[in-house]
Amino acid sequence: MTIRTPLTAPERLARMEQNILRFRHLPRYCPVPESVNKGRISICGFGPSLLDTWQEVKGARVMSTSGAHDFLIGKGVIPKYHVEMDARERKAEFVRRSHPDVTYVINSTCHPTLFELLLARCRKVVMWHSYTDDDMANQIQLVERLDRGLGLLGGGSNVGVRAFIVARGFGYRAFEGYGLDCSYRGDVQWAGAHYSKK
Repeated sequence: MTIRTPLTAPERLARMEQNILRFRHLPRYCPVPESVNKGRISICGFGPSLLDTWQEVKGARVMSTSGAHDFLIGKGVIPKYHVEMDARERKAEFVRRSHPDVTYVINSTCHPTLFELLLARCRKVVMWHSYTDDDMANQIQLVERLDRGLGLLGGGSNVGVRAFIVARGFGYRAFEGYGLDCSYRGDVQWAGAHYSKK
């Protein structure tokens, strides 16, 4: 069985260009100097173990990814940041409970619907850029041309892994991970309702 990635390399470049130009007014992700140390942050994915561990992040600085956003807000835990990088339009469903105290750190490859939804609700949105190994040179050239001086973050295709890199750029130097299972618990893949196929 072949699983198609959400975007081909040319589609990804076109999406990045579209979003960079369309949302030019948004602040951009700029890493802080290495000397900055904001301490610890808890990074929460939406794996099944989050059902058992979410209470451990109460009172902590939290960075959510994917469905962990609405799950945590539903439990009264407001993330400081939410990171997205998935290009599929349905990812907008994961921020139905968007909150004014959350900074949404949205990748330039994300669907414009996600940006539009958050901006329509007057949320704080920061755009960041990533690269993929299949077309890294063209992605770097595009960002250099349209968003000169900004870097692109590597780290694989999993937003949970990239969230650690994003958090480090924000100045955090100690990390805790929750719900970053990428595995099953019986037939359960996530900590709650998910908009992807199993």
